[in-house]
Amino acid sequence: MRPTRCSLLVVLVFAWFASQASASVYQMDRDTAALLRAVTWSDPGFGNELYYVGYNPGAAPADWIWGPSPTYQAEMEYAVGFYGHLNILGTADALASVNIGLNGAQALTGTYDGFVLPIANDDQQLWEY
Repeated sequence: MRPTRCSLLVVLVFAWFASQASASVYQMDRDTAALLRAVTWSDPGFGNELYYVGYNPGAAPADWIWGPSPTYQAEMEYAVGFYGHLNILGTADALASVNIGLNGAQALTGTYDGFVLPIANDDQQLWEY
């Protein structure tokens, strides 16, 4: 018995949905985000520093997790905030950068098709990610 075009279409649509269901995207949770620290700087000897890592709202020392400053210095949009200083080096078109990560504190396990990390510029400084 030969399959009809309609039955082939149904099988293909079902297979497509089944493959979509198996795909997963890693979204960083609050506890993992709180473990993030500055890993490297474009120029580590130029006064760059991460001053604060803490939980929203970041206004009380009880929300402070790590860093020399116990307050966030801005209104926090998401659950975890990072406050620091990054210098721009050299000429006007020079770029400064910082890599923020887990630095071996925790490994992400599993197989993912993507990675989601919502971020916001709470104090409206000029920067890109």
